[in-house]
Amino acid sequence: MDVLEAIKSRKSIRAFTDQSVPRKTIQKILEISQRAPSGTNTQPWHVYICAGAVREASARQGTRNFKFFDAPVGLFITVDAYLARGNWADAGMYAQTIMLAARSFGLHTCPQAAWIQFQGPIFSHLGIPNDQVLVTGMCLGYADDSAVENTLVSNREDVANVAHFVGF
Repeated sequence: MDVLEAIKSRKSIRAFTDQSVPRKTIQKILEISQRAPSGTNTQPWHVYICAGAVREASARQGTRNFKFFDAPVGLFITVDAYLARGNWADAGMYAQTIMLAARSFGLHTCPQAAWIQFQGPIFSHLGIPNDQVLVTGMCLGYADDSAVENTLVSNREDVANVAHFVGF
């Protein structure tokens, strides 16, 4: 899949099959994602990947959002707490790169800011150092194409309403 098709086919999936994602595939996605841009090449991100029983314990909080929408893999992306806002943008670009790389393996994702309010329990459960801060959670897996919630393709704002050309 080329990058344009990955961008066009990426959407936030909210129902996944129980098909596992091989660790080797996740490793390849993360290796590709290390090419994400960052200011002065700081690469300020950390990613914690949980699956199986570890993922289930992280999701005990309640609703489907906190069960990673039943995805077999959950990711938590953090940055060191002392870093400035620009590094948060770097972590966002890293997350987007993960989402696009996942598409090339036939996988889907859903970034989940809702996890941020549960940073304490997540860090405790996964052994994440307290000198980091949670940027986002993300589920990763194979989309359940029969699920009605995955049929939504949201409209995007017209470029004319968001782009401001100056000097053209």
